[in-house]
Amino acid sequence: MIMNNNRKKTRILTVIFPSNYPNFAADSIFTFNRILFGSLLESDEKVEVIAVGPPDMPQLHPLIKIIPVNLGISKFQVRLSFLWNEIRYLLNEIKPDVCLVNMPEQSANFAIIIKEELGLSCKLISYVHYIPAMPIIDIKESVSVSPGIAYEKSMNQNGLCEILMMRLLEGVISSDITLTCSKFAVNLIQQVKNKLLSKSVDIGSCQVLSPPVDLKEVEQVSSQYIDQPFDFIYNHRLYDDYGTQHIFDLLTDLYTSEIKSFNIIVTNPTEGRDPERSRLNPAVDKNLTTIKSLPFVKVKHFNNRNDYMMNLSKSRAGIAPLKPHALWSMSVMDLLACGKPVLSFNVAAFSEMGLKPYLLVKNNLDFKKRFLSFLSNKNFEQEQYYYKNIAQKYSGSLSAYKFMQLVNQL
Repeated sequence: MIMNNNRKKTRILTVIFPSNYPNFAADSIFTFNRILFGSLLESDEKVEVIAVGPPDMPQLHPLIKIIPVNLGISKFQVRLSFLWNEIRYLLNEIKPDVCLVNMPEQSANFAIIIKEELGLSCKLISYVHYIPAMPIIDIKESVSVSPGIAYEKSMNQNGLCEILMMRLLEGVISSDITLTCSKFAVNLIQQVKNKLLSKSVDIGSCQVLSPPVDLKEVEQVSSQYIDQPFDFIYNHRLYDDYGTQHIFDLLTDLYTSEIKSFNIIVTNPTEGRDPERSRLNPAVDKNLTTIKSLPFVKVKHFNNRNDYMMNLSKSRAGIAPLKPHALWSMSVMDLLACGKPVLSFNVAAFSEMGLKPYLLVKNNLDFKKRFLSFLSNKNFEQEQYYYKNIAQKYSGSLSAYKFMQLVNQL
C-alpha cells in the first residue's frame, strides 16, 4: 500500500470493529461511521477519510477508502484480539492526523503504536458506543437508582466483565479525547472509573457527540405513499439485558387482560448473526422463539435500510427497550426521525433524546396506562413534526461539524 503523505488535507483514519456481524445494515458502529464521515466529506473538502474494517464490510461512502483487516467477529474477539504487526504497518503507511478507534477496549494498543513505537503526530480519539455496566434500578413503584453499578449478565457469565471494563478505561485514559453518546454515558464512564480506579487517576476529556441521523433516508420514505398503518414497532436487539422479556410480558398482560386490538412488528436486528455470537449469547434465539409464539407479534427482518425506514414510517408508534445502560438508542431516533412517538421507561439516556414527558413512564402500571392511551388516541400526526425536528438536531452535517470542532481543539 502506497499512501500520498505530501498532502494538504486532514487525514482521518477510522477503525470499525463490527458490533452486529454480518448484518451491517443494523450495526450501530458501522451506521455511525457511515453517516458521520459521509456527511463530513460532503461538507469539507479539506478532509480525507480512510476506514479499516472487516473484509466484507460494505462501502461507507464513495470517497472513503476501505482497508480490509480481520478485526474479529465475536464480542470478545473485537475487544481483545489485536493484529499488532499488521496494524502497526498500516498506521506507519497511512500516517493519519486523527485516528478514531470505535472500540475503546483496543485504544491502548493504538496509543502505544502511534505515540511510542512510531512517534506519529496523530490525535487518538476513542468513541464509547457501549458499556457493559449499568446503574442498579428498580421500577416496581417508580424508577429509582441504587448506589453502585452492576455488570451486564451476558458479558459477565464467569465474573470476568471487570477485565473488559479495565480495558475500556485503559482506552479512555490513553486517548487524547473520548467521545460518547450522551451525558448519561459520560456519567457512567465516571462511575465505572470510580469503582475500579483510584481517585488520583485522570481519565481525561470526555465529550458528548450523539450518534448522527441520516435525514436523506427519512426524506426518501417520507416522499413515498404509505397506506394501512399498523400499530407498533419494536426495533431493538432481543437481548435479555435490553429488557426483552419484561417488555413482552407487559404487552402479553395487556393483550390477554385488557384489549386485543393491537399488533407489534418486531424487526429483530440480529437476524442472521454469526453463529459464534449466537453461541456466546443464546438468549436472543430463545427470546425470538417466545416472541414469535405471541398472537400480537409479527417478526419482520429487513435486508436494507430503505425497507426498514419505510416500515417505521407505517407504524403508529414505537416502544423503547428497558435497557438501564442505554447510552443512546439509534433505533429510537430512527422512529423519531419518521415522526413517531416512542414509549419508554425513564431510564438511562432516554430522557436526553427529546421524548415528551408523557412518553417517559415510571413503572409497569404507568407503562400499561400509557400504552392503552396510545390505542385510544390515533391522532399522532399533530406531533410528528415535533419528533422530526428532534432528529434534525442530530443531522449528519451538524454532527460532522461538531466532530471537526472537537478535533481542531486538540
